[in-house]
Amino acid sequence: MSHLSQSQVSVSDRGLLYGHGAFETVTVHKGVPLFLDYHLDRLCDALNRLFIPLSRECLNAALLSELPFLASGTVSDTVSGIVKIIVTAGQGERGYSPPSVMHPSIIVQWFPSSAPALMRSLDPISVLLSSVRLADQPMLAGMKHLNRLEQVMAAAELGRFQSEAQSGLKDELTEGVLRDQNGFIIEGIMSNIILLEPLKGANRTIENDAVQLVTPKLDRCGVSGVLRRVLLEEAEQIGYNVVETDVDWQRLEAASALLMTNVSQGMRRVARMFSADITKRAPLLEWRYDKEEVSHRLWQQLQQRIQRECT
Repeated sequence: MSHLSQSQVSVSDRGLLYGHGAFETVTVHKGVPLFLDYHLDRLCDALNRLFIPLSRECLNAALLSELPFLASGTVSDTVSGIVKIIVTAGQGERGYSPPSVMHPSIIVQWFPSSAPALMRSLDPISVLLSSVRLADQPMLAGMKHLNRLEQVMAAAELGRFQSEAQSGLKDELTEGVLRDQNGFIIEGIMSNIILLEPLKGANRTIENDAVQLVTPKLDRCGVSGVLRRVLLEEAEQIGYNVVETDVDWQRLEAASALLMTNVSQGMRRVARMFSADITKRAPLLEWRYDKEEVSHRLWQQLQQRIQRECT
């Protein structure tokens, strides 16, 4: 196992050559890496599926070595930011076949910041319905592997759309929505998706708790996000039904709210969705939140969960 700074990656590293590795992005608040166990759960699962031999204990040791504030185990109001943990299969010979003896590389990056976006309010955003379709690959579904070209292409498309958008829209158009090859809604470019769906017989513009949470299945493609896991747990704790299923366009249209979740950006409510066709200026879908209370209740649960993590 090698600990590397971001300037010491070998040209023969399999993460660089083939994307043979996985990564996690962890929010640190008051010196506490939030939901770290969940991040390590996902990372260890990914490494096992990618045949990279690295224990959870080695990952923890690398974090403590690179980030001394973690070793103190105390809450510090002055330490907030983002930790990125990248694990690759290490150096190898030319060719796809993994080396018979693998020496994984661990890269730990620290990006200090002020209070994380995870703690901020639910200001609505706009999203782009991307023309980029995710490929189905169940063997890689759920993990944050290093092959992110679909997201790179979708982000480039979003950037082009932003450059053509009116000035007021540029600031709020911050995410794209990705579908799979069958047209099902899967995730955002860097977020997961949760719908608030009216229960049978309830009105789409609801003011009460007559909803269930619906999130796309991620068994064929997509990343199983940590904040998605946290929010679904919290929703069930306060009595909401949670459904993981295929989400088609009709189900999206019928939703009373669309939430985008990410550990770096927090939980955001979508107000408008636009087509990637630049000639179509009007939104494809719109949601209003003036009388919607469920997402705010979930946000409050999230803040309480974060406070528990930090005590």
